[in-house]
Amino acid sequence: MVNNVKSVQPGHKIARPDLVRAAGLASAGRLDEAVRLVQAALNVDPNDADALSMMGQIALQRRSPGDASGFFRRAVANAPRNVEHHLGLGVAFMMLDRFEAGLESLRRAVSLKPSHAGAQYNLGLALLRTGDFADAAQAFSKTIRKDPSNPFANMNLGLALVQGGNFPKGLRHLRRATALAPRSRDARINLGKALVTAGHYEDAVAELNKVEGRDTNPQAQVGLAEANEKLGRLEAAAEHYHKALAADPDAAEARTQLAAVHEQLGDYEATEKEFRAAAFRRPDALESQLNLGGFLSRTQQSERSLEFHEKLRAQFPASTRPDIRVASILQRLGRFESARPVINRVLARDSGSIYAFELLAADQGLDIPVEDRESLERHLRDDDGLDTEERARGWFSLAQIIERTGGYPRAFECFQTGNALMARMQPYNKKDEEADVERILRCFDAAYFASRDGWGNANERPVFIVGMPRSGTSLVEQILASHPAVFGRGEQTDIPDMAAGISRARGGRFPDGIEDLSADAAGALAGRYLARCELAPETARRTTDKLPSNFRNLGFIATLLPGARIVHCRRDAMDTCASIYRMNFRGHHPYAHDLAALAHYYGLYDRLMAHWESVCPLRIINIQYEDLIADFEGVARELVAFCGIGWDDRCLRFHETDRPVETASDWQVRQPLFKTSLGGWRRYEKELRPLREAMEATGP
Repeated sequence: MVNNVKSVQPGHKIARPDLVRAAGLASAGRLDEAVRLVQAALNVDPNDADALSMMGQIALQRRSPGDASGFFRRAVANAPRNVEHHLGLGVAFMMLDRFEAGLESLRRAVSLKPSHAGAQYNLGLALLRTGDFADAAQAFSKTIRKDPSNPFANMNLGLALVQGGNFPKGLRHLRRATALAPRSRDARINLGKALVTAGHYEDAVAELNKVEGRDTNPQAQVGLAEANEKLGRLEAAAEHYHKALAADPDAAEARTQLAAVHEQLGDYEATEKEFRAAAFRRPDALESQLNLGGFLSRTQQSERSLEFHEKLRAQFPASTRPDIRVASILQRLGRFESARPVINRVLARDSGSIYAFELLAADQGLDIPVEDRESLERHLRDDDGLDTEERARGWFSLAQIIERTGGYPRAFECFQTGNALMARMQPYNKKDEEADVERILRCFDAAYFASRDGWGNANERPVFIVGMPRSGTSLVEQILASHPAVFGRGEQTDIPDMAAGISRARGGRFPDGIEDLSADAAGALAGRYLARCELAPETARRTTDKLPSNFRNLGFIATLLPGARIVHCRRDAMDTCASIYRMNFRGHHPYAHDLAALAHYYGLYDRLMAHWESVCPLRIINIQYEDLIADFEGVARELVAFCGIGWDDRCLRFHETDRPVETASDWQVRQPLFKTSLGGWRRYEKELRPLREAMEATGP
């Protein structure tokens, strides 16, 4: 949203002729003359509260909030029940980013005169700025009761409501603001960006295109870029971000977002260029530097990323974030022993670091002392500064650490606590999931595929590895990536991102809009996906994309990439779901946090895969995890042959392959195969009885 809305300057109802004249001079911009006139009054009486307050107003007009706060403090001391003095002091404090003091003064002003529209308005601005959207909305509503035609009060009320999640009412007030002030760029831009937040992307484009001088207005261009990006129009989004940067080269957020668009387009050279430009322009901003480091990691430039983050550790010694990144990269590279001293340094500076404990939990070769486990549990129970997600991550880490000691009942209690916290943030909607699957089944039927024969790009390079999480997808990718002709790309979101963009443009959910996709558009999207595969070395005849949830998208993949191969990983349903429940995944997995939801979602997955086996023209192989454990070489040879490449014995030594692994299985895929993972759910047989009963009821 636009952040440059000015506060209403406090103003007296002054009867004294000298101060009335001074106010007139200040309004005309003749500030020096106004100061001389007010100073004359202060020479007579240095404690003249009205004169002091007038000097404060002039200082605010000069954008000197430090001087203003001094004058207003003296005015308040001499006339403590004057609303205007407290109001002016509150505005000065907010301009100085002294939020707590500003809110205190503004609340005092409102308490002295609740009907004062200016006090309510400025209190609303302060609350909006500090993220208290509900109270901000109340303050702006009180302003509007006194002044219904105030466009800025309507605009800011709309912003408070939208940011608080009340989109319909918020948008009504924002539209009223544009009607009351049709030439206000701020009102129009805020409406446009609120429409983006509310998911009304086409309406946002229409509103932002009405902004006067939009081509040179960075806020308008960023809004247009965000809307087009959500609509999947990535080239248009990039163009608007470029215009925003032409108007304001220092707009770091726009540069970072442009880099993200280039990354979605598969233009890694342009992506790195923009991330580096953002980091160069703000070398002292850790976030900009971490964005560049994150890109290097995502594009599997792990050694470069490691070197880069090591430099950040020296550049930002007060922050533990570079240390966490370094330790995480080392673990993904399989260098667990090298990561341990880095994690210990983090804990020495921040004994309650949830992220450090998360890394310790991932290192299954490490014994965690009892006192450290107890310290983590005390921290999780007592630290009020942890947000819900941090607390959940901590409970999962504690559970995994306890699990390694064989304390299964206690570990399960911790898993339950972590899942309950995650379920608050990611509630599972059974009806929505069923409706989504029904729409997929209706859209991608045999007639759909028959009418699109020959569409897309038949390039055989992509191999998609799909299935439920924890079904062996990471192991299968590691086996294939150990072959010199295969490049493992890890979990990529290209396919769901493109599909979601098409559906959002229709204002719906996947697969809305897919049936309207043209042959040319399918070819263009396929080209975009294949461009992302160019990161692989030329010797790689196959590239893997291991996003398990792509089992939902096989129809869309067949439309774009009919030459692709699908490796479907299956595992015992109870082992799969028990393992999911005991893992805190990155991203959005609402089904994972409740045993009944897990069973329900597994049933939908089973139904979808049966459908694809029946109608999808893609080549699909089923790899059963238990068969892979029982006859590793036989199944591995079958897998490699399916991919259309000759056998290589390095696939048998998958655990020796030196490559970054970005998933929760980074430890397991570096170990030889063991049979201990089979039937692992039975360690929790009593606790998992509800899951088993739900599974039997749904019949997967």
